[in-house]
Amino acid sequence: MTHKKTSASISQHQKNISDANRRKKQSKKSNKYLISNIDNISIMEARVLIEYSEYRLESSNACLVLLLSLLLGRTCSNIIDERHKLKLDRNKSNFEGYVFVEYPDITKIKKSEVSDNLEQSKGKVLLPLPKHMTKGIEKFLNSNPEDINFNNVLKRINNKFKTRLTTNRISRYMTHWMVNQNIDSANIGLIAGKSGDFIVSLYYYRVKVSKLLIIYESFLNHLYNESKFRFSKKSELYVGSHLVPTNTAIQNLFTSIKNTHNGACNQNDKHNAFVIYTIMLLFMATGHRPVTDPFGFLKCFCLLTGRVYLNEKNIDKHHEHRIIPLCNTAQKQLQNYIKYIEESKMKFMLLSKELNHYFNGIQDSSMPLFFLINNHKVIQISESTFEEQISLESKFYLKPNWQRHFLRSYLSTHNVKNNLINTWLGHDGIGGNVLSKFSSTKIGDLSCISELIDKAFEDLKIPVLSHK
Repeated sequence: MTHKKTSASISQHQKNISDANRRKKQSKKSNKYLISNIDNISIMEARVLIEYSEYRLESSNACLVLLLSLLLGRTCSNIIDERHKLKLDRNKSNFEGYVFVEYPDITKIKKSEVSDNLEQSKGKVLLPLPKHMTKGIEKFLNSNPEDINFNNVLKRINNKFKTRLTTNRISRYMTHWMVNQNIDSANIGLIAGKSGDFIVSLYYYRVKVSKLLIIYESFLNHLYNESKFRFSKKSELYVGSHLVPTNTAIQNLFTSIKNTHNGACNQNDKHNAFVIYTIMLLFMATGHRPVTDPFGFLKCFCLLTGRVYLNEKNIDKHHEHRIIPLCNTAQKQLQNYIKYIEESKMKFMLLSKELNHYFNGIQDSSMPLFFLINNHKVIQISESTFEEQISLESKFYLKPNWQRHFLRSYLSTHNVKNNLINTWLGHDGIGGNVLSKFSSTKIGDLSCISELIDKAFEDLKIPVLSHK
């Protein structure tokens, strides 16, 4: 009994010593490195790995795979499992060496009828590799990858150069560098082969392959500390989300609803078409994703400053989640709608007590701002009623969040900063919300997005609709 107790005490003592040593080691790292760099290698360590490996590419598969992991931002096991994606591409793309080919498959289309409304994203991401790696890659592809031992190579490098390289840190360096360059997380995800499960914005994003190649080219030039990489960027193909609507589809949607409104024979149909048009325009102007009714109450809009307070996925419509400055087109459409509510109050209140009560509720923000009418009865707008109304007035089969796919791709095409796009769409970036308590970003910084959205409405010929 005494012997067991003594053994247990010794074991606990050893554990306490081990924990203390681990905390001491972590504390030394914290004092020496920035928090963001503790689990990432430095550029010096990356260049040590490059210099050490490049003399051994043909003799050591371990060195080759470690270098590929650094250049491609993938783990060593991923590169081994996906070595079939290493293709020799001498002529078609003018890379004159091996490329790593990624076929992003972000979203699936379930309904065949939506294909005519959607942009095509059939491109592939080609990540060119330095030409001098060709022979080493060919040897690697013809060998048995199960025999590769990375630990011995890393141990020799770390002992010789006093580095702290590990396979995980090496694979994370590309993402680490791109994040520090404020590159859009969706671009990083497409280059690094991430899925939408890891980077949500991938579901909403469509981009030219040539733009990704420019980003990757800058990363390679950063690693090698020179500007020797210049790749052909002639591709006009796109990759990313398959749910970005075409410009023609968007134009047809608004035109169809406008024609329904202008040609309506009764007040109910005219009201419903005007409501749907206003909601769709505000959706497109804000990238809003409603959970219950589309925009909550009248008090969520400040007509004086032109701002809207959105709740996103928060069901409690009495508390705002984020703030967006509306573009001029959206402000004018909203003003038209509020003017319509004020002018129509007397007309509808004579038809039913329910409508009279509802119109009064809109003005004191006790009732949601937007609603439909059927046989002089109020119909609350939900996702199902909204989709049903859209299908009645147009042949637009996309889900109500189509505007998020359009906006993210549109804003990125116009080189809006990643953190501002995330703020506009309600995605918290690194460090949380850009408009949070300790942020230096101002509401005014979002005005560039408002101006671009106004330009989109102008280019797509989407007008402000009058209620008359």
